[in-house]
Amino acid sequence: MLACFTITASISNRFGRKVGLYIGLVLVFIGAAVQAAATNTAMFVVARAILGFSAGFWGSAAPILISEIALPLHREFATGYYQCGFFVGGTVAAFVTLGLLYLESSWL
Repeated sequence: MLACFTITASISNRFGRKVGLYIGLVLVFIGAAVQAAATNTAMFVVARAILGFSAGFWGSAAPILISEIALPLHREFATGYYQCGFFVGGTVAAFVTLGLLYLESSWL
């Protein structure tokens, strides 16, 4: 993760924050496609690594971009809402997982 942040910071500083976000978006699509098509554990792990790398792009570029474009009056609220979004999404995902825990399936 440390290598990811050094790479993403240099790309975002050199080419702009939006370019860093677009690269992260492309990596999310690639990681999601590889993960959906995973036929073995190695493919799944590689897909998770790609998705983690894309999270590094978003985690380093998005809060700074939000701070730069938000009005000074709204800046702390905008960055705070961005940071809370991770926990809200994680909570929703946990409840969806809990709801599907006992679903009868032949997937496993």
